[in-house]
Amino acid sequence: IDGRRLTGLTVSQIDKLLNVPKSGSVTLTVIRDINVLQVELQPTTHDLAILEPGILPDNVAYLRVRKMTTGIALEARRQLHAWEASGVKSVVLDLRDNGGGVFIEGLRLAESFLKNQQTLVHIVREGSAAQSFLSGNDDPLKMRVAVLSNARTASAAEIAIAALVDA
Repeated sequence: IDGRRLTGLTVSQIDKLLNVPKSGSVTLTVIRDINVLQVELQPTTHDLAILEPGILPDNVAYLRVRKMTTGIALEARRQLHAWEASGVKSVVLDLRDNGGGVFIEGLRLAESFLKNQQTLVHIVREGSAAQSFLSGNDDPLKMRVAVLSNARTASAAEIAIAALVDA
C-alpha cells in the first residue's frame, strides 16, 4: 500500500493505511509470481440499505435484514412496533443472503419476539461451562413471524433464526 510492505502488519494497521480522506487516493501494488499490478483506489461512500421494510398484501409486513450491523436490532424493533401499533399481525423476516455480523444483534433481533427469560441460545465449548443467553424482553411483539433463509444465511443471522425456531 503506497509502497509499504504488509508483511507482519495487523488488520488494524492495514485498515489505517487504506483509510484515506475522500479527496485522497491509495496505490496498491500486487505482486503475483513475476507479474506486478498497480491499482489506484479513491475512497467513496455507498449507501446500502441494511434494513428494507415493506407491506405485502393482506397487511403482512416484510422486513429484509441484509447484515447484522451494530444497532440494526433496535432499528428493526422500532419498525416492527410501529407496524404492530398499526394493526399488522404477521411479519416475514427475510434473512436470505445475510452473512451475519455482530453476534449480539442477532440475539437482540430474535429477542424482539421472545418473552422475558426465554432462552435465546446455549453455547457449549469444550473445556468450558455452558453459557446461556436469555431474553430480557418484558414487551415482546405479538406478531406471528415467518423467517426466510438460504445457503448464504450465516453467523449472527443463523443465531437469530435458531432462537426463533427453538422458541
